[in-house]
Amino acid sequence: MWVECLKGGDRVGALVFNDESVNWFPPKRSHKHLLQVLAQVHLFNQALGVDKPVTRQNSSSLDLALTKLLQTKMAGSLVIILSDFKGIESKASQTLQAVLAKNEVIAVSVKDPLEVSLSPSHSACVSDGIEQVLLPSDTPALLEKYEQHNREKMRR
Repeated sequence: MWVECLKGGDRVGALVFNDESVNWFPPKRSHKHLLQVLAQVHLFNQALGVDKPVTRQNSSSLDLALTKLLQTKMAGSLVIILSDFKGIESKASQTLQAVLAKNEVIAVSVKDPLEVSLSPSHSACVSDGIEQVLLPSDTPALLEKYEQHNREKMRR
């Protein structure tokens, strides 16, 4: 998709963020620039791990990134947001509304399949990055409550 944008003469920029930092790549018409963006995404992805402490709530990371996007004073752009949107609170939601007011936005929610539905065939160890809990697989009520909780989160 991004390569097609470059072929069409459009500029591609990116704001790549994780819990610790936000990296802004101003829009450019360059394959080298696009490769730099993808390399940053790859670095952030490789830095993920269960042994990493949770340093910031996801909603504040998203709010920080959206605030940075507003500070670039870009308007009339197509903004594609790839996020898990976990814990999005009112501040991040308000910042997203401000981005929507000036740009066209496509929001793509990225989910782990286990976040949507736990398999009753095996137990699952879940963690918030600090605490770990083993969820038994033989408790249908727990599995239903888990799925209901995630459906409600998706509606927000």
